[in-house]
Parts: sequence; structure tokens; C-alpha cells
Amino acid sequence: EGVALTGNSDYGIIMESYPFIARKLLREGRPEIQKALQEVLYSGEKGSSGLKLTRLLAILNNAAGSVSAKEGATFVDLDAVPEDGISLKEGLRYLLSDNAESLRNLLESEVDNAESLRNLLESEVDNAESLR
Repeated sequence: EGVALTGNSDYGIIMESYPFIARKLLREGRPEIQKALQEVLYSGEKGSSGLKLTRLLAILNNAAGSVSAKEGATFVDLDAVPEDGISLKEGLRYLLSDNAESLRNLLESEVDNAESLRNLLESEVDNAESLR
């Protein structure tokens, strides 16, 4: 980092290496990597243990090389989605690629929960309609 700072005083090794780290989190299936990815996507606000959509969007953008940073920042804001980030199509393409296997494994339970919720809501609507 010292050599890079000589040529560019705004260089930050953390900011420059984060896309690599994000790609590693999304790709690796090892338990310790899965745990780290889960902590990134599900931690944050006290009392909230659900998936943080902004973090999911941010890590997809970060893995694609688009990192949101404030001027002179030396840290990565895990909740910041870059304004000039990837498109929905690019995000879905990445999510469905081999590069996001770890993320897909982690999101399986979210998909199952969403499907269960949809089925429950449909059942409630059908029950309400049959009572009329």
C-alpha cells in the first residue's frame, strides 16, 4: 500500500481489494466462508435478523467491481449500493452464474420462506372467498 500511496495519495488497499473479497464470499462453499457471507447479509440493526436487501445488492455490485465510497473513505460501507452499479439483468446473470454458488446456497431458505408465505396468503384469500 505504501508504494501505491506514493503514486496515488487516494489509494486504499481495502477499497481496492474489496471486489475480490466480495467475489470470494459469493463463490466459496466452505463453511467458514458461508458463515462470513451470512454475517454480512444478515447482521446489522439490533433486533433484526432477516436478510438485508441493500447488503445483497451492495455485495453483488461489489463483486462486479462497483464499490460505493465517500471521498477519502478507507472503509467499505456494506449497506451502500453504488449509484452507477450493475443493472438488474447483470445482477441476475451474476447471481445465476457459477460465481455466486455460495450466495445461492444461502438464499435457498429465503426462497423457501417466500414460497411458503405466498402459499399461505393464497390459502387465506381462498378461504375468505369461500366464506362469502
